[in-house]
Amino acid sequence: MDWSLVFSTAGAGLTVVFIILIFLIGLIALMGRLLSPVSKRKIQKPQVLPVKNSFKLVPPVKPVPAVVGRTPRTDVQIIAAITAAIEMHSTGKVKIISMKKRETSTRTAWGEAGIRESMR
Repeated sequence: MDWSLVFSTAGAGLTVVFIILIFLIGLIALMGRLLSPVSKRKIQKPQVLPVKNSFKLVPPVKPVPAVVGRTPRTDVQIIAAITAAIEMHSTGKVKIISMKKRETSTRTAWGEAGIRESMR
């Protein structure tokens, strides 16, 4: 293997790549200057607007006592939480007309095991 041939080929390849990259950078810069509108070419200083101090002091929030025991949720509380979550992400009024509890699962045993595993 002739090492001088290897180094000359690698050097020529790198030289060609960098020359083309420099050419492309110049071409893109030239196109950016030619295609930009005339009004954007002038550098304008940003306007400084006066700031109004309209901050109001809010009294501190009282801490909520921690719940010691966990109380079971009722169906009404679950429906209220679901409705609130849907209402928060929607644009109009939301009203849940009916809710049906599904007694049987349509998942396979493997699907049920996956759900139970991820809900731990």
